[in-house]
Amino acid sequence: MRAKELSFRCFTEKAEIAPGRIPRMPFLKTAGGIFMKMIPYNPDDPLSIDVSFKCSILGYYTPFMSCPLCRHYPCRLLMPGDIEMLWNSPLMEKVFSKLNHRRIEKMYIAKKEDGNLEMIESLDEKNPDPELLRDVVEVYVISKVLVPVMTLKPKPKEEQEKPPAEPAPKASKKRKEKK
Repeated sequence: MRAKELSFRCFTEKAEIAPGRIPRMPFLKTAGGIFMKMIPYNPDDPLSIDVSFKCSILGYYTPFMSCPLCRHYPCRLLMPGDIEMLWNSPLMEKVFSKLNHRRIEKMYIAKKEDGNLEMIESLDEKNPDPELLRDVVEVYVISKVLVPVMTLKPKPKEEQEKPPAEPAPKASKKRKEKK
């Protein structure tokens, strides 16, 4: 086995990947047996994600903060810790992108005559219990929920470099005395 192939051998949790293939995890084992991280940030410092690394999917150097904007995100190079680091960093902002529909088990909400809403645990639509529907004006059947989808976007440089704003002390207004 050649030294070049050996230096790019990658080990995953389950099995060893054949030499010469693109690594599937962000850790590489070098010929000396030292594990090297592909994305060079400090896991203890959320401000350290402003680094560049060579993306084996895109084939060129790219900023780590631009990973959420990539069409391959989340890709095989990012581990759950990397994604969590992006979500928790103050250099990234969460942006609302869309609402997704999600089906849920049917839920029944009854509107009473006095205007209060009450959730009904079980309701047979074909043979409803008259005791249960006493003083009920309407019954709402809910089977879909709208879930907001948030995406990550790097903050503009102006906002990244600003320290947190401190409230300025109020200046006292002094009146000029007329003589």
